Amino acid sequence: MAVPLGLRGQTVQGVVAGTVFDKTGGVVPGATVTLTSEGTNVSQLQVTATDGSYRFSLVPPGTYTVTVTAPSFAEKVNRGIIVRASQTVPLNVTLELTSVATTLEVTGASPLVQTASSDLTSSVDRKTIESTALLSRNVYDLAFLAPQVSLGMDLKPTSGGARQSGTAYLLNGAENNDNFSEGGINVIPALESVGEFTMLTNSMSAQYGRAAGAIVSTSQRSGTNKFHGVLYEFNRNRSLNASDFFQNRQGSPKPKYIRNQFGGEIDGPIFKDKTFFSFGIDKVTLERGGELSVQAPTPAEIAAMSDGAGPIAKAYMSKYPTLTPTQNCPNQERDAPTSIGHIGCLNLFNPISEPAMTWFGRIDHNFSVKDRLSFTLNMPRSRYTEKYGGGHPSTTAIPYIEKYHYHNLSLAETHAFGPRILNELTVAHNRHFDVTTEGDGSIRDPELSIDASAYGGLGFGYGAYEGNLIAGFVQDRWQYQDNLGWSVGKHSFKLGFGWMWGNFYRNWDLGLP
Repeated sequence: MAVPLGLRGQTVQGVVAGTVFDKTGGVVPGATVTLTSEGTNVSQLQVTATDGSYRFSLVPPGTYTVTVTAPSFAEKVNRGIIVRASQTVPLNVTLELTSVATTLEVTGASPLVQTASSDLTSSVDRKTIESTALLSRNVYDLAFLAPQVSLGMDLKPTSGGARQSGTAYLLNGAENNDNFSEGGINVIPALESVGEFTMLTNSMSAQYGRAAGAIVSTSQRSGTNKFHGVLYEFNRNRSLNASDFFQNRQGSPKPKYIRNQFGGEIDGPIFKDKTFFSFGIDKVTLERGGELSVQAPTPAEIAAMSDGAGPIAKAYMSKYPTLTPTQNCPNQERDAPTSIGHIGCLNLFNPISEPAMTWFGRIDHNFSVKDRLSFTLNMPRSRYTEKYGGGHPSTTAIPYIEKYHYHNLSLAETHAFGPRILNELTVAHNRHFDVTTEGDGSIRDPELSIDASAYGGLGFGYGAYEGNLIAGFVQDRWQYQDNLGWSVGKHSFKLGFGWMWGNFYRNWDLGLP
């Protein structure tokens, strides 16, 4: 199935704008304003208009220095200006007259108040991300720090009373939604790759189409002129975990739980002031124990069924020998409420394995002060295996196996047609690949059910569960979007266009006779 998914234009870059004044409050036209990244030393330049205004659009998130010069005025340097995704930084500058070359520096300025728009925005920078305890190291857990955000039915963020599907996820400006599920996220980036996390939770501007609830925007870190690297290992196990309420009530031992998450990230220059890279790997190994309570036929029931079974049923009973029940079923499972319980239930140790690997890569290249190009890749791979999850419990276990292959690729080009006209073009591709098998994928036997209600017993089954002997699902989405910013004096105009195309492929072998 191919579906056009909507038209919209959006960006995760920021804006720096303001007016240059003299000491008397008069505007200073013709002043030169230079915006320089403190990490990459890449600069942009503007000349103030007749009303003294300037505006830098499509500024990548980061820390900047703003330098203002004008004839007969002392140079003014403002350092440590933090630009966040989807936000406008208002920065008015006052120049002082001087007869000699003088430079005035302002360093460590207090946080600037957002006054340029009515957007209600919550931003989390890299320093806060590193110092926040995230149990599963999932960056999207930070969404719950924002006002009016709560936990939805599928344990995903919902904002302002909207449905989970009303939340839109952006990764480096590209679409990152799983459109097949309710409020799903396609790619969860490695935490060490994230540079900034931003959430808009009120009525957003027109550039954010589709979302009725919130915009969750994640920007991944770019390299700078200095090399930077990190290695990490995080461990969780049952010795460090507490038992839950039900385990304490039943006196059950803590189940097996061993989770290790380790990896690394490195970034830096390929060519200083020109080309930068960032690369990271994140790996998770998780082994945990699960408990499975099932009904199984007693030896007497098996003998009774064998006497009247046909050749197909006998073949199934021979191929999938049942496990022997060890305890009475709870009263409500048989002849409730007067029953004292019957033998026929079994508790199994059902081990679960969940390995995962995520690769991240980014290249940024500055062709000139007018042109920059950025390519980003995110590619997670994971697998879920449950020993007895694929079929009715037997001495030959039928596992449930699910494989997930995702990727998010984006290419963004920013071009300045002049000091007042800037354009950003983004092309992206998202893929969600999910295949589920009962057993090793070679099982072709449909499920066999035996109805034992005629003699007051429970029904039993043999073989793989019906519904998904093999289930394959692929979601492909292409995205094209273009944003044009145009400044005229103190006025700014933003035009955008977005196009998305999605293909959904589904293969479902029900496993029914």
